[in-house]
Amino acid sequence: MKKRILLTSLFLVACSHTTGIEAELQGTWISTDDPKYETTFDDGIMTDTYDGAKVSEGEFTIEHSGEGPHLVVEGTERFVYAILELSAEELELMFLSRGNILRFVRI
Repeated sequence: MKKRILLTSLFLVACSHTTGIEAELQGTWISTDDPKYETTFDDGIMTDTYDGAKVSEGEFTIEHSGEGPHLVVEGTERFVYAILELSAEELELMFLSRGNILRFVRI
């Protein structure tokens, strides 16, 4: 019984942490490297736009590993980003397949 309660508690903590990151991501972010590039997180959907035109869209989830949280976007392709920094005003991601860093500020 104690083991079941402990496992349930750990599951609830993990779920609430994921929900927290997803909630912190909500909104529109603009690239600090290219002001024409914006990404928006809204109710489980990530949408990238460039110069006002939508260039990609997919469902996003947060996965946790020993290396920290990862943003996983499933659309026509699967993209995985390490979340390096997330605050009320700044977002920094590493695109894992290429290793490049994407930096954003909240609009």
